[in-house]
Amino acid sequence: MEKGVCIILTSVETENDGLQLARDIVEEGLAACVQMSAPGKSTYCWQGELQCANEYYLNIKTTKEASASAIAWLKQHHPYDLPEILCMDAKTSSAYLQWIHVNTCNSNPTR
Repeated sequence: MEKGVCIILTSVETENDGLQLARDIVEEGLAACVQMSAPGKSTYCWQGELQCANEYYLNIKTTKEASASAIAWLKQHHPYDLPEILCMDAKTSSAYLQWIHVNTCNSNPTR
């Protein structure tokens, strides 16, 4: 399988939720890095009503090989009933690609 990087995007309501998801997914070896942004505003329709909420946005860096497991883990542990989970392939330098593979357990069992 070709080595590659994926970025998984999600959002949470509180900083504590974001920090917990970030710590746990990295400790599980499903991602090498998670960046959490300062809160922003999300506007969306939920159950027929227009909503506007503060949310923290997470950028989860993982390997292509681990992305399906990371998404399954997020679905199980995310605090939202219907979480935003978007996964995109990304291009990066060979050095950063290597770092992500070394630090994602599903791609490197010796981690």
